[in-house]
Amino acid sequence: MRRLRPFLRDSSRRLRAFSSAAAHDLPADDCVRFEDVVRAHHRIRSGIVRTECRPSYHLSNMTGCSIHLKKEQSQVTGSFKERGARNAIMSLSEEQRRRGVIAASAGNHALALAWHGSQLGVPVTVVMPTVAPMTKVQNCRLFGANIIIHGDHIGEAKDYALQDPALQGLTYINGYDDVEVIAGTGTLGIEMLEQVPDCEVLVVPIGGGGLIAGIALAAKTLNPAVQVGAATRPRRGKSRAGGGQASGGGGGGDHSELWGPAAGLQNSYDWWVSRLRTLDPSLRPPTPTAGGGCEQRLFTP
Repeated sequence: MRRLRPFLRDSSRRLRAFSSAAAHDLPADDCVRFEDVVRAHHRIRSGIVRTECRPSYHLSNMTGCSIHLKKEQSQVTGSFKERGARNAIMSLSEEQRRRGVIAASAGNHALALAWHGSQLGVPVTVVMPTVAPMTKVQNCRLFGANIIIHGDHIGEAKDYALQDPALQGLTYINGYDDVEVIAGTGTLGIEMLEQVPDCEVLVVPIGGGGLIAGIALAAKTLNPAVQVGAATRPRRGKSRAGGGQASGGGGGGDHSELWGPAAGLQNSYDWWVSRLRTLDPSLRPPTPTAGGGCEQRLFTP
């Protein structure tokens, strides 16, 4: 455990603080509850792969700890996004299902919605920016989704999805900032603690914040002693080479796919910080540094 902490801290120093593009009110700490995750766990299990959580020989040797990897790439579309997408669709009313759903995404969330929409008989429309990988656009079409290519970045695609009059009857499903999506991702936390009962630390990749919000909620409820750490990579942007805070090419979007600035990201991060402290008041959040980053992202007593 002691040898793992420096490794995690070193990785987490690369994470920069995300700033909000606009002021937004934070939702209540209990807007997503553990019972929502449990409900999602039972709701989606017939259509989701219970992926392996296998030990990694090389990473364990590197760190001197027992490292397990949760293999979410084994899902049909290759990512954890399926959990939240299926749960969100299954939580809709009959009328909402009949009308269909819509999202703005450059890849994984679009694929997840398209696949599970086809499985559940719900029409799916996805607005994808021009920078979306062509293979993901084609695969979404293969799953039967209505694809609209619009905008130079995910922010413009999202604005179009929310504002175009022709799309107003559809239910918008955000890829990370959504109650049912967060509850769906929380099923990963339940599975990981079932598969590795003596787990001490969970290291979770962070983009928009939905994945870590769900996992942290589930894991800290089941075992308050578990520590939750966030891992990321530097964001792409013009100012990266100059040493300044990197920024993307637009005003908002799906960070797990494009790593650009968005107003919702800080809210998502603040939410799971607040939620963790509600579950365990002894936890302290990362300390901001002068450079805009954080000294650590591993929560410690």
